[in-house]
Amino acid sequence: MAVAFTFPLILRGGSAFPHDAGDPSLNTWLLWWSTTRLPLSADWWNAAIFYPARNVMALSELLIGLLPITAPVQWATGNPLLAYNVAFFLSFPLCGLAAYLLALELTGRRDVSVLAGLAFAFGPYRTNELSHFQMLSYYWAPIALWALHRYLRDPRVVWLVVFAGSWLMQSLSNGYALFHVSVLIGLWLIWFVRDIRKMIPILGAWAAALLIMAPALLAYRSAHRQ
Repeated sequence: MAVAFTFPLILRGGSAFPHDAGDPSLNTWLLWWSTTRLPLSADWWNAAIFYPARNVMALSELLIGLLPITAPVQWATGNPLLAYNVAFFLSFPLCGLAAYLLALELTGRRDVSVLAGLAFAFGPYRTNELSHFQMLSYYWAPIALWALHRYLRDPRVVWLVVFAGSWLMQSLSNGYALFHVSVLIGLWLIWFVRDIRKMIPILGAWAAALLIMAPALLAYRSAHRQ
């Protein structure tokens, strides 16, 4: 379905954008730059744009969470556009799979879960965001919720690690999700947990993930003050 939905991207992944060349060009450049410098280093923040301004990477999203997909393609092929398109394309099956796992955890029915995965992967909202592939790359959010539900059913540390890691990766893949998903998780805690004693381990795992992300957030704050 992803091949059909994005066709003819499968034939032109190394030479054409799947939508307009506005934001996709910017995001392709951001991902390429992150393969030439160590992310979050001083050289990386001071990208080769808007000279002599400093810390110019703080003028946009970082997209670091997408590097596990795009960086190997970039290094193997030297084609930034192909790296972008691979991440764009994979967002569809990955979103579908993530929503499937969450729905299966909640309902126990595979047929319903398949429909949930298809609805999440190919819904109208995503169609409206084809030029913003960070908005398409929303597969970590369902995994975070899936891990939280698993933790309520089976309170092991591994589920807290999956939750914290998923929240972190989603926030690093999509700057808007740092706020979207955090609000959603806060509401989830109020609705599904409520007991403060059960909340403490979850909040602790969440705080640990936020601590890992703190250097990037502090760099943003410093750059925008300047």
